[in-house]
Amino acid sequence: MAAAITKFSASMSHEIFPWTTTERRKIRRVSGNKPQITQAGQFIRQRNYNGALDIYRNIFQMNGCAAAAYNTAVLLQVNDKFTEALGFLLEFDGKNRPCFLKREINRLEGYTEGLKILEGYQ
Repeated sequence: MAAAITKFSASMSHEIFPWTTTERRKIRRVSGNKPQITQAGQFIRQRNYNGALDIYRNIFQMNGCAAAAYNTAVLLQVNDKFTEALGFLLEFDGKNRPCFLKREINRLEGYTEGLKILEGYQ
């Protein structure tokens, strides 16, 4: 019984007080223009996410690489552009969409739905 009360109390604090969560994400390997990919990796290590975003978006536009699409969506999320990231992934051909993109779309749909609910309360 005490464990249930503690669990309930912990979950209620998220309902009442503001809270933050942190996610760690991995950038997927992309084949192609090695100097560009190396530069994108350097940008990420330097926390220059916009620079890396531009590179991965360009790679995706050139060859339609699913890993580049995933990386683009992750970097859009870093910039708090969850709705744009979801829209970007939904444009990827649904018939040829790899499982990792489907999982990311499901995750983003949950985030964007949560954001709509929060905006409704404001």
